[in-house]
Amino acid sequence: MKRATIKKINRISSRSFLLLCLFGIFGAVWLIALGAKEPVTVSELLLYCWPFFIAVFFLILFLGLMFASLVAGSLKNYSLMSKGKEARAEILSVRESGTRINENPVLDFSLKVYPENLMPFTSEAQQTVSILDIPKYSKGSFVKVKYNEKDFECVIVGPALS
Repeated sequence: MKRATIKKINRISSRSFLLLCLFGIFGAVWLIALGAKEPVTVSELLLYCWPFFIAVFFLILFLGLMFASLVAGSLKNYSLMSKGKEARAEILSVRESGTRINENPVLDFSLKVYPENLMPFTSEAQQTVSILDIPKYSKGSFVKVKYNEKDFECVIVGPALS
């Protein structure tokens, strides 16, 4: 699965979470506005609780898409690590993604990859980096990557040894 597709899944997932929150808040306001009496019939139950049913739908959608995004990203990286071709890459730019895993930042890299028998190409990768190793991943330094020859997606294996 391409990185752009995974980003689209993440965007839809975050929007469904936003709608979940909005319908949850709207449902509470709706109950207060209607007097919040206990429903006796099914039609009253639907009248009082429809915002919550929609919120539950968006909760299921959000959790499903979040899980799908995690699995797709992991499978892509696993596939690249096992079947990808090795190369050296120069870091053109580094920026923090805003995500942290075990207090370590997840960094977004823009790379220029230098494969053995192909012309150099640019690619993007994302990697969790230990705070202690951040100087090894600065702009202009080299890293080892594995890449796919078909779509030029790559994953960082580690810092390149000189």
